[in-house]
Order: sequence, then structure tokens, then C-alpha cells
Amino acid sequence: MKMNFAAFAVLVGISLIGCGAPTVAEESELIGENTQAICSSTQSCWDGSTVSCSGNATCTVQSASVTCDGVITRCPPVPCNAGITCTQFKQYACNEGDEGECCASTGPQYCFCNSKGIWLCN
Repeated sequence: MKMNFAAFAVLVGISLIGCGAPTVAEESELIGENTQAICSSTQSCWDGSTVSCSGNATCTVQSASVTCDGVITRCPPVPCNAGITCTQFKQYACNEGDEGECCASTGPQYCFCNSKGIWLCN
């Protein structure tokens, strides 16, 4: 009797496989077709536009950009009318209390001269 039950179990198992159960290859294809991002990030920009991204591992929001799976999407640069880059501006000598403006990659920076004669911009 035990022998007949084991044979029956094997027969049923083989029948189920033959009745359309997906193979391992079919399952992986289905998974690939239905893969969706597991995270997303959106940031509002200075000009009213937004930047966004979707990723499968990491999604973060910075002040003027978003990053998904290591790919950075930046907001448009802020226009700057100062006419001089901050790198150039900081080369000029200054006296404590002096103020000025320069252009950084993120937009205008306001600078002041500290007591050591060094420009500090933010």
C-alpha cells in the first residue's frame, strides 16, 4: 500500500508540471517584464519646474537635485548677474566688513570679508 501511494504522488507531481505550470525560464521572463522602480524622488526647482527620477536601489532628494541609483538630475541653474565666478572673486584682497556677490554653479553667492581678510561666500 505504501508503494502505491508513493507512485501515485509521483504521478500527480509529474501531471502538475505537464499541465502548464511555468518553467523557471518563464518565471524569470515574467518577473523581468513586470519589474518596476521601487523608489522615486521629486524636487521643486527655483523656477517652478520639478526634477524627478525613479530607481531600483536608492533615491534621495537634495536642495537642487534628485539622485536615483547614483544618477543625478539637477534643477536648472539659477541666473547670476554678478559677472564674476566665486573662484575669481575670492582671489581679490579684502578688508574686514567688505561685501560682494559672485556666481557659483548653484547661482548667486553673497560674500563678506572676515577679520583675517578672507572672503566667505554662501
